[in-house]
Amino acid sequence: MIHEKYNSLPLKDKWIFTGELLHAVMHKEQYFLIAMSVIESAKKEGLFDNIEIMPEREKSPLLMELGEALKPEVFNDVNL
Repeated sequence: MIHEKYNSLPLKDKWIFTGELLHAVMHKEQYFLIAMSVIESAKKEGLFDNIEIMPEREKSPLLMELGEALKPEVFNDVNL
């Protein structure tokens, strides 16, 4: 179940929260080690039971179409 404090954040704040965590662990070993400790603790508590963070699956036609649209040679031609 998603924690109430996180779940109550607006979508933009969720992205910022995730991005800031990622930025911190990418740039300082101390924060990386803390994050690894949090992940290990969560695994021991069973938070990852029956959860696949990056499951292997075939791409849907919509995702394949999106991937094509985001190729630089296609995306750069789009008038934004």
